[in-house]
Amino acid sequence: MKRLSIGDIRVIIGSVLGIIGIFLLACSLFTTTEAELAKSGGIHANLWSGLALVVVAAIMWVWALVSPEGGKSPDALDDPEVVAARHERMEGDAG
Repeated sequence: MKRLSIGDIRVIIGSVLGIIGIFLLACSLFTTTEAELAKSGGIHANLWSGLALVVVAAIMWVWALVSPEGGKSPDALDDPEVVAARHERMEGDAG
């Protein structure tokens, strides 16, 4: 099972866009008046914007679930040279 990190930018962006999209959909369903529709030329702007944001949020979440390592192969993460270089950088920053 692949692990999903809450610190992954795709999860954060997907969550924020999803929340805003759901809010716009709710506004579209419960607060749209004829006057607001006239301002936007008869287009349900909140509805379409909300749907687009929810779709983009779903794409971000699916991307994060399918590729949780961010494109790095598990072998590259465990490569002894990569691990040694990481430790050297960490020791150099601490000193």
